Amino acid sequence: MEKHQHLFRCPLCSQPMRMVTCKSLLCTNQHCYDLSRHGYIHLSSRAYKTKYDKQLFASRRRMCNSGFFDPLNEAITNHIVEFMKPLLDQNRQLYLLDAGCGEGSHLSHIQDKLIQRGIRELTSVGMDLSKEGIAAASKKYPQPLWCVADLAHCPFANQQFDGILNILSPSNYAEFTRVLSADGCILKVVPEQYYLQELRYGYEQNKNRPAYSNDNTLSRFKEHFQLLNVERVTYCFPLHADLMEPLIHMTPLTWGATEADWHRVQEMNLTHITVDLLILCGRK
Repeated sequence: MEKHQHLFRCPLCSQPMRMVTCKSLLCTNQHCYDLSRHGYIHLSSRAYKTKYDKQLFASRRRMCNSGFFDPLNEAITNHIVEFMKPLLDQNRQLYLLDAGCGEGSHLSHIQDKLIQRGIRELTSVGMDLSKEGIAAASKKYPQPLWCVADLAHCPFANQQFDGILNILSPSNYAEFTRVLSADGCILKVVPEQYYLQELRYGYEQNKNRPAYSNDNTLSRFKEHFQLLNVERVTYCFPLHADLMEPLIHMTPLTWGATEADWHRVQEMNLTHITVDLLILCGRK
């Protein structure tokens, strides 16, 4: 944290920050933020209550570690290597931000893949508004820097990140544009039409749902960034019986489900689940 203190700016007054006595970030106006005992730092200007709880994050980690998102993480890694090649060729220190990182599995797995490809001058930062998610990330994955922070008030100085990941998470394109370097790239992942379709079928039977479309998401992305590439990642993942419960609990899709919905899904005895995601890659 001290080595990379230049990344940060105060979420209250936007002034530069420095690490003091290896335990706090302090800005020039004396706003102070202490490191937790697990090594993350709380940089949100106020506390928020979110629906993302410990059970959801534990379930998501279980699914990530089962290989559920491996093809997606591999595709993201390929994009980083391809579109950041000019930066990689300079052998300079690279900075990667996962905005809306949850419990940190995506960022940690992608960092591991980049290191395996010989990219060692890499510093990763994960931010999320959920304290539970960041606490879980810092306990499990000590290598990246972790902070509780609000997308609307990113606690980072201008143009600090060569890459921004935004995986199945809300966006703030104004802030992303501000903190992204001039030659950096952003990778946003959104669900496509058939994402978790077997689970959706169980919950959405007899419910009127509009036809699924990412047209608005794509248009809004293109309003803020030059679109470099679009890749659709689709595959079927074999679903062992012990993964059914974490699958159900890892997604906001199940919020508001009725008792009948739960029984219907459990009785389906799913043997596989469809993953259908869209990766948007852009540059300022």
